[in-house]
Amino acid sequence: MSYLAEIDMTVADFRDHYAPIEAAVKEPHWLLGSVYGRDLLKIKLRISRPEVVVLEWRHAAHLDPLLEEMVDELGLRDMPEPKTFGQRLAYVKTVATMAFSMKKNMALPERRLNK
Repeated sequence: MSYLAEIDMTVADFRDHYAPIEAAVKEPHWLLGSVYGRDLLKIKLRISRPEVVVLEWRHAAHLDPLLEEMVDELGLRDMPEPKTFGQRLAYVKTVATMAFSMKKNMALPERRLNK
């Protein structure tokens, strides 16, 4: 069996779990993991797609792709995740104001977040 000596095998060939780079999953936007952000996206989804059943108090993971689309529709893709206390306060105020405006059919306010 001389052909076994000709094979060049490295440590990488013996990995336990192989996951190709192409199968990397895109991480969801941070608003989906935030309570107030997720509620804002649900409100937008209810308004833009009334045929979709969006429950008020229940977490529905199957809606995540649709909620990701709402992030883009609201123009919040570049919104930085708040780190400091002041940034969190500004985020809650902005998201609450946007949610109130959408529920009342008013124009959305401009975002004012500390970057």
